[in-house]
Amino acid sequence: MYYEPGGPDEPGQRSAAENIDMRRVTELSRAGAVYLGSDTTFIYCHPTCAHARRITPGHRVHFRTAQDAGEAGYRACKSCRPLAV
Repeated sequence: MYYEPGGPDEPGQRSAAENIDMRRVTELSRAGAVYLGSDTTFIYCHPTCAHARRITPGHRVHFRTAQDAGEAGYRACKSCRPLAV
């Protein structure tokens, strides 16, 4: 998503409005998790997706690529629409 500098859609303002914990997103990124999946629904999302943020820690599965998620039997989220395989 593209944000205009200084505008109402500045990344910090948007993430705060959507309750996105940017520290957590940064931690996941550093750990190599580009996508988060739920082992109960077998759906994977972007870590910033509202659905991914609801996955309880014990059910989170980290994926580096959409292909990895697909090969593990997960399907792409229909809300955030990560790259489907």
